Amino acid sequence: MSDVVAIADGLPAPGLRPEQVFTLPELQYPARLNVARELLDANADGGRAGRSAIVAGDRVITYAELQKQVNRLAHGLRAQGLDRGDRVLLRMPNVPEFILTWLACQKVGIVTVSTMPMLRARELAAIAGDAGTTAAVVWGGLREELERAQSQVPHLTKLIVAGEATGSDIALGSLMDGQPERFDAADTARHLPRVDRHHRHRAAGRDRLHGDVPHLRLLGGRARAARRHGPPRARLRVPRRG
Repeated sequence: MSDVVAIADGLPAPGLRPEQVFTLPELQYPARLNVARELLDANADGGRAGRSAIVAGDRVITYAELQKQVNRLAHGLRAQGLDRGDRVLLRMPNVPEFILTWLACQKVGIVTVSTMPMLRARELAAIAGDAGTTAAVVWGGLREELERAQSQVPHLTKLIVAGEATGSDIALGSLMDGQPERFDAADTARHLPRVDRHHRHRAAGRDRLHGDVPHLRLLGGRARAARRHGPPRARLRVPRRG
């Protein structure tokens, strides 16, 4: 396993970083921001509770319904010993369960390690090893390669299965059973890092991870993979601010 170091240690010196200037009022965000609160709670509690949040084929989930599911799953993830700063690998096509899991992780403050469904065991093992992931949420139809990778990553000890699960699995849905429908989002920075394979660089003779990029970039690049694996594409509807 490669050394996992602090995010700041993998970034250029402060004086060498670009200055991001956002002058439009709708792009003004505070330094401390939980993206799940901004995308989900602000809509569910702000008069849009009955509006469609996710549309996947004939399946429609409102903001109110999604908020309850996300909060229950956030409690369930904590009950599994996962908390702020932990890294969780996601291996799912573009289905509602992906959005649900991603938002729940953001609420808890978990760093999501996004992977493409077409990756194979060797690649998944390298990513999980680099990122220091201790758990993964995997779509049932995509589990085989991740299970093969798991044998190469001793610290990846927990697989949570969405979609088709067996009796011995930790089923994603079971984590929500009996959990409260309210959850206080973790206090996180607006640029809580993601961890992706291409955000790794070699420095001082070891691998370093760096992030400091917006959460929403995790949602990109999944359309082709979703069509390949069958389930209807899920779209998260986010109204404009203001």
